[in-house]
Amino acid sequence: MKKKNVGAKYSLTLPNCFRSGDRISGSVCVKTLALIIGLLSFTQISSAQTVSDDLNWVPTSATTATSPSFSYCGGTVSYTITSPLAYENVSASGNPALLNGMVTPADIFNNTQTIPITITFSQPVCNLRIRLDDVDGAQNEYLDGINPAYDGLTSEIGNLFDMGASSNSVISDVDNARGWIEWNGPLTSITFNYRRPGGGFGLVIDSMMFSCCATSPCDQYPVLNIGNDTMLCQGTSITYTVPSGYDYYNWNIAPGNQTSVTINSPTTVILNAGNYTQNLVVNGDFEAGNTGFTTGYGPGTGGAFGLLTNPSTYAITTSPNLVHNNFGACADLGTTGPGNMLVVNGSNVPNTTVWSQTIAVDPGTNYSFSAWATSVENITQSNVAVLQFFIDGVQLGPVFSPSLSSCNWLQFVQSWNSGANTSATISIVAQVSSGNNDFAIDNITFNTVCPQSDTIVVTYDPSTISAGPNITFCENEPETITATANFANPNLSWVSGPSGATIAPTASGNYVVQAVSPNGCNLRDTVAVTIKAMPWDFDTVASVPSDCGSNNGAVYVLMTGNFIGQPLYTWSGPGANNPNQINASVWQNLSPGWYYIDVENNGCHRNDSVLVMPLNPPVANVSANPTSGYGPLSVTFTNGSTNANTYDWYFGNGNSTTLTDLSSQNQVYDSVGTYLVTLVAINGSCTDTAFVTITVIPPYVPPVIPPIVPVDLKTPNIFTPNGDKVNDFFTFELLNIKSLEVTIVNRWGNPVYTSTAVPFSWDGKDASGNPMEEGVYFYKYTALGAQDEPFEGQGFVQLFK
Repeated sequence: MKKKNVGAKYSLTLPNCFRSGDRISGSVCVKTLALIIGLLSFTQISSAQTVSDDLNWVPTSATTATSPSFSYCGGTVSYTITSPLAYENVSASGNPALLNGMVTPADIFNNTQTIPITITFSQPVCNLRIRLDDVDGAQNEYLDGINPAYDGLTSEIGNLFDMGASSNSVISDVDNARGWIEWNGPLTSITFNYRRPGGGFGLVIDSMMFSCCATSPCDQYPVLNIGNDTMLCQGTSITYTVPSGYDYYNWNIAPGNQTSVTINSPTTVILNAGNYTQNLVVNGDFEAGNTGFTTGYGPGTGGAFGLLTNPSTYAITTSPNLVHNNFGACADLGTTGPGNMLVVNGSNVPNTTVWSQTIAVDPGTNYSFSAWATSVENITQSNVAVLQFFIDGVQLGPVFSPSLSSCNWLQFVQSWNSGANTSATISIVAQVSSGNNDFAIDNITFNTVCPQSDTIVVTYDPSTISAGPNITFCENEPETITATANFANPNLSWVSGPSGATIAPTASGNYVVQAVSPNGCNLRDTVAVTIKAMPWDFDTVASVPSDCGSNNGAVYVLMTGNFIGQPLYTWSGPGANNPNQINASVWQNLSPGWYYIDVENNGCHRNDSVLVMPLNPPVANVSANPTSGYGPLSVTFTNGSTNANTYDWYFGNGNSTTLTDLSSQNQVYDSVGTYLVTLVAINGSCTDTAFVTITVIPPYVPPVIPPIVPVDLKTPNIFTPNGDKVNDFFTFELLNIKSLEVTIVNRWGNPVYTSTAVPFSWDGKDASGNPMEEGVYFYKYTALGAQDEPFEGQGFVQLFK
């Protein structure tokens, strides 16, 4: 219960004069300074909140003097006074004017001596005051070095003032001044220096008095603190434990009253804990016997079954069986004395008060009421006791019944707020009037509740890295793994591998990537890599030629090595993009052309290609006369082709024709330029192409000074880009050519490749990197020599594989 501050009480011992005895001759009052130190406070009603001491315990000689322990703030407190000079009891001074306290010895007469004094308290105190009484005003005694600095000076006689305006020194301005040095606190020690310029009696500490610092009964309990908000690394956990010193506790994330919880995922942890102050119920455990409460039951009168033979009677006993033969031998709860409890033989009158007590309470305060009850016989539901709990006639909580089993103690607990009340009458009432509603009550408590709560937010580092999904690939298909992170600029590395995000696996197994997050967490991720072995390969990929105009060719493949099950053979062609295909190791009845084989086993593939050659291919041959001259230039073309029956002519000047004989052809070329003439000899599906170039030269001009540097440009007319590193590229032979632009077109005039590179080289692929088919391709070029001589021309080239 809170203690009320109802006013101020001071304790002060003030001897008017100190007799020096035989320290100074004569028995008259000696002018001297004495510091009479009284620890004063605004005294609260409860003596447990204020300590007053007359120091009669001081030993006759000691440099350190410790007081007895005093009841204080729900516990105890003591204090110690120390000085480099040995103290002695006031009675040793021989001065009858000083009844209690202690005094410093004769060394204080040394006017060069400075006496440091320390007062230390075993726990913090508040509202501390030290009284000064200068009974020898001529000596100019003073205190300095006061620590901590005081909060105020109060004068009764004369004036006490601070010499340095820093609240760490005190001196008086008149003889026989009197007043207090004041500290608000809390504080656990005070130090100061006693200084005396002249001779005299010494320092007298006459009495002590100080107040409790607690402003609320709950202040005596430790502040609940389970730590700070925290961020964990993924895969780790943290355990929080209830600190000691709490009467009850529970977690928001765990059932019951667990002493600790372990966190392994993001969450908010709330610990609710608290204490109950000293039980306000008098004799609530009945260890003091039949006292402190009122009841509507009467004391047991005895009978055939014992003391509680008759209904509506009660007894204070250590066991129900001792007061009724049919009652169980139930043990007391938490015995701290004889082990008493209140045992009741149920009343025949319903709503009879079993127990009642009036308690002083503080307004606007939360309280917790608790009582334990048990049946004292094994009974049925119809006979069990039915109890109600009331405060000031208002029911507290639900109706309560003990267990049907004897000696099974159950607790009733409810909270109550006092509102404007200053007292509370608590009553336990039994409703049932049927037989056998017999029960026992024990450990009735009514406490102020001091709840506390602490919240911690547990988060996990959101940083992650990923090695990617598990992968499986074949040994002839190299793969790379690239790790990623969800934060910027990760420093990724592979365990037992390279630094950086990417690794090229060379063997099956687990590959682990690692990094440190921006929050300092060590991150790892694993990817499983399976590389399929391919212990098999092509042995032979071959073809059988086909007659032109016939489909009597064939292709076949022979393999070497070991397969898992049966391999799958897939042929396609003729040509890379032909949709025709067959699943077999041999493919027959084929026309001339390129054919492609794919062999698959256990999800892995090997590929190759083969050409079905014609047996009697046409051979195109064309000649022209003349091949150059001034325009208009008349040219005769002669067809010398063999093994062909159809001939397509393309004269390069926009004219073309198709013939079935070897007749010669005539064309006239008027404009200056170079003309590529093409003859395609055809026999069924087989073709061959021949080319001749006609040049119409411009009119004669006088010769120019020959270039200082010779220049030249020559072009071949055939190349074989089949990867055998022999004639794989179509190139120009250049002599001192400084720029060159080349355009290559197919037989239909569609551009397939352009270049401005010097030197020029074409690998037989289009601009997208796709291999071109065999055949005749035409080119045009322009160039500049070392002296800016212009070159231009056109021609054809045959692509074979």
